[in-house]
Amino acid sequence: MKYRAIAYNGQVIEGEEIVWRGMTMYLAGGDDTSHWETAVDPDSVQEIQS
Repeated sequence: MKYRAIAYNGQVIEGEEIVWRGMTMYLAGGDDTSHWETAVDPDSVQEIQS
């Protein structure tokens, strides 16, 4: 599953995973060599149909 969301800096982010840390939602992604997480606005999250 892929997701699209708006980060708090206004940038549109796409990722494969949603991670909750406390009250903050992060969109996460990456591959074998790198992993990233970006805090996003939970109300902006959409599933992307592939």
